[in-house]
Amino acid sequence: MSVNVKNKLTSRLSLYERDFDWAKVGQFAENKDVAREIRINEIVPALDTGEEVTLDFKGVDSATQSFVHALISEIIRKRGVSVLDSLYFKNCTPQLGR
Repeated sequence: MSVNVKNKLTSRLSLYERDFDWAKVGQFAENKDVAREIRINEIVPALDTGEEVTLDFKGVDSATQSFVHALISEIIRKRGVSVLDSLYFKNCTPQLGR
């Protein structure tokens, strides 16, 4: 899994990855503490600066509801559903899409 951050002020093609140890997520994303760490250290800072965030689930076969909840629910609760206009999901398996 990776997080790509796209600065809205630059070209839509200019993506870069923030440094994060994605091996912590693994094929079965279940650790809520890891999800919280990603949210606090990666997603929120990017959104705070007006960037778009792509959550790339490449290499993740499935995730628990609690992992996804810890990853994004607080962001939606605090910023409203319109924040989803800045969050993109990529390489989600059918199991992740349920």
